[in-house]
Amino acid sequence: MAVKKSRFEQLQVLKKADSAEEVSPAQLAALKEANPLESLSSQMRRDLKSALKQASAREHRKQYQLIEEAVIAYLEKKHPSLLE
Repeated sequence: MAVKKSRFEQLQVLKKADSAEEVSPAQLAALKEANPLESLSSQMRRDLKSALKQASAREHRKQYQLIEEAVIAYLEKKHPSLLE
């Protein structure tokens, strides 16, 4: 019987996917199935929102992907124990 990974273990798999380390397609598919996207509502300064939109267009990525990356970087720097 497979043991379900915690959310933070799943974040590590995502981090590996964004880095040069290899993550198998099966791992990525399992992660997406086990940790679906959830809606988040927040407020942001207009200039930052515009910059985020421009950055996502330049990188051909979704805005949520850039926000996730920023949140993971923040947690690694300020609260690394939460990602263990």
